[in-house]
Amino acid sequence: MLEYQISENIQEQLIKNPYNTIREYAEIRLTKVGRKLFSYLSLQPVSLVAPDIPVDEEKTRANMHFLILGPPSSGKTSSLRLVRDTVPNPYIFQDVTAAKLAMDLYGRENISLLCTDVDTIFRDMELVKLIESAIGEEHSILRFNMRTTSNFDVNATFSGCGVFESLRDNIRHGFLQRTIPIVIFHSKEEKALIGQSIKDGMFSNRQKISFMDIKWYYDQIFQIQRGHNEDFPKIDGYHVDKKVMDELYRVWLELLDKNNFPDDQYLTREFNSIIKYMCVSAMLNIFTREIVNSNSQRLIVPNRADIELAKSLFNNEIKVKYNIMTLNHMAGNIKREHAIKFYEYVRDNPDIAQEYKQIGKIFAEQKIDKRIKEN
Repeated sequence: MLEYQISENIQEQLIKNPYNTIREYAEIRLTKVGRKLFSYLSLQPVSLVAPDIPVDEEKTRANMHFLILGPPSSGKTSSLRLVRDTVPNPYIFQDVTAAKLAMDLYGRENISLLCTDVDTIFRDMELVKLIESAIGEEHSILRFNMRTTSNFDVNATFSGCGVFESLRDNIRHGFLQRTIPIVIFHSKEEKALIGQSIKDGMFSNRQKISFMDIKWYYDQIFQIQRGHNEDFPKIDGYHVDKKVMDELYRVWLELLDKNNFPDDQYLTREFNSIIKYMCVSAMLNIFTREIVNSNSQRLIVPNRADIELAKSLFNNEIKVKYNIMTLNHMAGNIKREHAIKFYEYVRDNPDIAQEYKQIGKIFAEQKIDKRIKEN
């Protein structure tokens, strides 16, 4: 257990409303970045120890994985450092070989993979496939070489950050399906506010809460799920009413009708995501959620707040994936001699948000670069 002592009022604040408390802490640390990112990232540490979600005779893990994309100096790496301070067993890296990562994963439980530059991953397809296996539905590592065979299960979460250009290579593969992309982009006005916040924070401490307070709260949940808390037994699963599942299914159907993905397997696979948001939100709020006993198991009951949060986050996730995949599909289907026209279309289209203009231009530039090299 941590030796750090927190005051009773902060402890009560975290127990009553951990989600918003963590988000607001992150926002003060990272103005115009923290609240947005930690709307998702606050759930990740708990997802690593949350009970599996049953699907017929199978189970799917609640683990959440994130891909943070933005221009340089937009707060991506700083956010990853905040994650590092709260997750169990952080493994932070920028440049690593597949063989080294596989060796480091072997025998480790509940590991949090944190990559400060995903571009280094996407240059190595062997490493991409290894991480996809670790964070995909398999959650296992299977590697062969001339001398040995490695085959073991792994329980890992992944968060990686990179610039928009990082999408050039990995977008064609399954990495985007296995992660939740979060796009950061700031207007001039927002940049000015960020600068002002940095100025106001110099030589002062505006925080009423520290990262050690946040870490203390997460540690309480980790201890419970390890069975180390005598007063609060481990949570074994979830109790979700059929009406709730029907409600979330309707949300999924509406998004299916609204977004015509170029790859139709996306929304089929993504239904698990909305369920994960709901279940992990309930686990983050473990001290204020109803718990029922069923067949000698303790089941946590997601409430209306968890359901509404799941719907909101899921809607945002699908919106980002749809925009990225649609732009990539459009760029992939144009002839290379039309790449400049596509670039201009993206640049001048008022219906495309600024952050997606940046991504669309990256895809167009890739086509232009290939055309130049061929000529």
